[in-house]
Amino acid sequence: SVIPHVVKNKWCLMSTIPSAGAGLDWLREKLLGFDEAESYKVMDAKIAEREPGAKGIMIFPFFSEGAGLTSQITGLTLAHDRYDLLRAYLESICFEIKRMLDALEREGLQLDCLRVTGGAVKSG
Repeated sequence: SVIPHVVKNKWCLMSTIPSAGAGLDWLREKLLGFDEAESYKVMDAKIAEREPGAKGIMIFPFFSEGAGLTSQITGLTLAHDRYDLLRAYLESICFEIKRMLDALEREGLQLDCLRVTGGAVKSG
């Protein structure tokens, strides 16, 4: 969506990935059984040790209801651990941001600034 900027004659383009942060919390707590003892900082360090591509796991990060999309996890095998899964999730959020930026570029829009906010960017 396009919203007015606080500076006159400037505009902001705004897009969302519904529940990106909530999805990360859900994966950590409900699916992978993390407790509060392992901080996001420790988790991020362990994820950073993993190779890009999460050993073939792909996640479609649409965990919220009502967005018209559903989440999917593919490529998961017994060779993976929870940090591979979390890396795949964070990579999927990055991919969605890149996809949005590519769509803006195809429309001929050039960005002067990019700000990413919300729950998922609080990791680390």
